Amino acid sequence: MLFRLLATYKAVLACRVTPKQKAQFVLLVQTHVPGKPVTLAIGDGANDVNMIMQAQVGVGISGLEGRQAVNASDFAIGQFRFLHRLLFIHGRWAYRRSSALILFSFYKNAVLAYCLFFYSFNTGFSGTSMFHEHYTSMYNFYLATQIFWLACFDRDVDEAYALTHPRLYDSGRLNLDLRVREVVTWQFSGLLHAVLIYYLIQESLQLGSGTSPYDTSAHMVFGTVGMVCITVAMNLKVLMETRTIVHLRSAMVAEPRGWLSPLGFVCSHKFVFGFNLGFFYLATIMAAMPSMCETVTMVDQMPYWGVGEETLYQGPPWLTILLVLGTWLVVDWLHRALRWEFGSDAVSLLVERCHLERWARNPQEAPWGADLIHLRKDSKIAPA
Repeated sequence: MLFRLLATYKAVLACRVTPKQKAQFVLLVQTHVPGKPVTLAIGDGANDVNMIMQAQVGVGISGLEGRQAVNASDFAIGQFRFLHRLLFIHGRWAYRRSSALILFSFYKNAVLAYCLFFYSFNTGFSGTSMFHEHYTSMYNFYLATQIFWLACFDRDVDEAYALTHPRLYDSGRLNLDLRVREVVTWQFSGLLHAVLIYYLIQESLQLGSGTSPYDTSAHMVFGTVGMVCITVAMNLKVLMETRTIVHLRSAMVAEPRGWLSPLGFVCSHKFVFGFNLGFFYLATIMAAMPSMCETVTMVDQMPYWGVGEETLYQGPPWLTILLVLGTWLVVDWLHRALRWEFGSDAVSLLVERCHLERWARNPQEAPWGADLIHLRKDSKIAPA
């Protein structure tokens, strides 16, 4: 009865309530509002600790009443007016970054697992791995840097745009980036991409004689080419999911986008992309050197001696890699275009509008020509 009465008002002011009663107000909302809402409690004193602990998100204000609320909270701010930026800018960015990190983590592992599953049909389910063990053990290291950069620095919209378009906050409020449809879509993409990568490599390299461990149809060569395709494709996937590309030059100059100047080049997505692939290439070459077996078990590493070097120095493996990556890019772009055309929501349209406006102001930042930008800018987009 109390909740039905309170729900008829836009705001409720409770006076002279105890700390326990404050927490009960939060519990009242969590219990009776349908859909399991995410509640936020904010306070600045010790009498707000119970309320902050009861809510899913607790915000403490560091003020004259001590730091008890801050110590019990998830986030701390200096003044109440900072709550607006905490929610609509930093909170929203953090949600979208974390969502991309979670979805990609499951996606990249799904692609690897599907390829191993498909390979088991060719080995009679004997347990033979498609990849050498140093690839599977280092797989997450090959892909860590770029997704780490996305999860730390990516910004889908500018600060001012996020503050003036509160509709963008729907992405977190409605859980648009981690809903079941997004998870299923990413997993379906992982299955589709694994099918393309594995079977294109299999059909392209099966013409070898197999009489040499360095032949294109040999086991180790097949696994090396497969891992090269997967590693490059996963790095390209992160690059395409990144909503703000930081260029090398803009990361080094003294402006807001280059706040680490002169070491800001490490924040450039081009640098991170090249670093990931360079690290993978050197690891592949070094793993095939007999001299590297001084620190590992020689029997385990011996089957891979010279395989990485011989594979990457032959023409057919590189042609296969280009074929696989080209096909993968076309399929992924087609899937992305279909989602933009038929599955866009208000948040996606507002993000696109923000990018178009920024590229119109600075054409050198645009991924395509300025003429196309003006054509897209004149298209009809739902108002905020």
